[in-house]
Amino acid sequence: MKKLSKINLFYLFVFGFGLIFSLFVFAIQAPTVDLKVNNSDGPITVPYGSSITLTWTSSNANSCTASGGWSGSKSISGSLTLSNLTSSRTYTLSCSGPG
Repeated sequence: MKKLSKINLFYLFVFGFGLIFSLFVFAIQAPTVDLKVNNSDGPITVPYGSSITLTWTSSNANSCTASGGWSGSKSISGSLTLSNLTSSRTYTLSCSGPG
């Protein structure tokens, strides 16, 4: 589920009429997020009344928003333990950034 991202830098020389022009082109990768539950990519099944730990990291992101079984603004990396689970839930994390 984890995808590595990086910023690529391309440098191009353009020659013409005795002048040298240089052009920088930045290719910024889109944000990615890696969300795990109990250190697994999921889905998982846990016993009634037990707890889970959600952990996440992101790349090329400057904000993240949770939805589904949790909600609100989240940091671009972190963890959260949820206790006394009594129903089936889906946890979604969307991150955005300059990409």
